[in-house]
Order: sequence, then structure tokens, then C-alpha cells
Amino acid sequence: MKLFRIVIILLLFFSKCALAGVLFTPDPALWHSDVGVESFIHSSQTASVEIFDRDSIEGFTTFGFYFSGHADDRFIIFEETDQCSPSPCALGASQSALIDFTVGKIFDVDESSPGNNVIQSIFTPRGISEIGFFLGLQDPDDPLTTHYIYSERAENPGSFDFSGTFTSKAVPTDHLIVFESAKDVLLSVNLVTGFTAVAVPGPSSLYLFVLAIPLLLLSSVSRFRRFSWGNN
Repeated sequence: MKLFRIVIILLLFFSKCALAGVLFTPDPALWHSDVGVESFIHSSQTASVEIFDRDSIEGFTTFGFYFSGHADDRFIIFEETDQCSPSPCALGASQSALIDFTVGKIFDVDESSPGNNVIQSIFTPRGISEIGFFLGLQDPDDPLTTHYIYSERAENPGSFDFSGTFTSKAVPTDHLIVFESAKDVLLSVNLVTGFTAVAVPGPSSLYLFVLAIPLLLLSSVSRFRRFSWGNN
């Protein structure tokens, strides 16, 4: 049932989404706008489908996930050999993977066959946890060096925002994860299913928090004075 739903999503994507040059515009009737989501809570079993990958054009990229707070411990969902050409992937040529957070394995669906599940990556299960996604970029001048960018800004140099998340209006656990360069060059688009977006504070929440700081300070000073007076 999940794979059938993925096929339907891809049909809607290719019929309703503009992918021209650096422009990525999912249909607003189908996808929510990017509100700054950086991390996700996973379910026991999830899936991912590669839609666009710039390594089909130049260099190599890898896409995967990490547990929040442990960005140096990365687990690959799509490796360098998971290519689709031309990119964006033609319907039926997309790379796909299944992630089992219960057993700690990522399966390469395209290379698997009945009775022979090809394992892409292995990791230690951590129960229901918060995760982020990453994109590895091969250095064009040094093929042995890979640079990584993350969905969580705090993990990027200068806390730069390299990613966007577009959540399905029909199925809130389906998301398009988009990575772009600092020059707004589209690098990759991946569909992930079975993930709950972690809410980010809205402007109003941040505004109220800033307003509350002086009140908290005054309250602390007042309590300190009362404490000091009572001990004199």
C-alpha cells in the first residue's frame, strides 16, 4: 500500500511541479510551503525516493540521515552509484529505499529481489528518535573529499540554511526534502514518507519569548533582593 501511494505521489509530482534550472516549485495545492522545518520524528518503517540528484549532471552526491545531535554519524540512504539519468528521474527510474528503524537497516529497493534484500546501511536502533537529513557533495577539485550539508542549520558552517521541507497536504508524514547550494543551485530533491516534522517556533512565539526576558530578569532580581534582605 505504501509503495502504491509513493507511485501516486510521483505522478502528482511530475505533473504539477516545475523543476527548471535552479527553480523548484511544488504545487501549492498539494504541498505546504517551507516553514523552516529542520528535523523529524521517524516511525518504525519509512521510505525514501530520489527525485532529483545533481550528481547525474556533475560530481557525486550521497543522501542520508543522522540522529539529531550526532551529525558526524551519518547513515547513507542513496550512495554515489544510486543514479538516475536524465535527472529529474523519469517515472519508474527513481531510486528508492526502505528504512527500518526497528532493526536498524536501510534496504536498497532497486537492487533487491524476492528473497534477496540488499542492505545499503546498518545502524543501531534508538527507539523513536529525532533525526535530520544530510547531503554529501564530492569536492570537484579533490574527488577523495566530501563536504556535507545538513537539514539542521546548527550543523552547517555559519548556521547557513541549505535545505527546505515541503509537507504533503494530503498525508502530513510525506515530505519533499530539498537541498540547494549557497548560490541557490538546486542539488537534490528526495521524497521521504513516514516522518513527522518537528514544529519550529513561529515569529509570534519568538516575539513573546523576547518580551518575556526582561520580566524574567526583573523577577529574578526581585527574588534575590528579598533573599538578601531576609538574610541581613
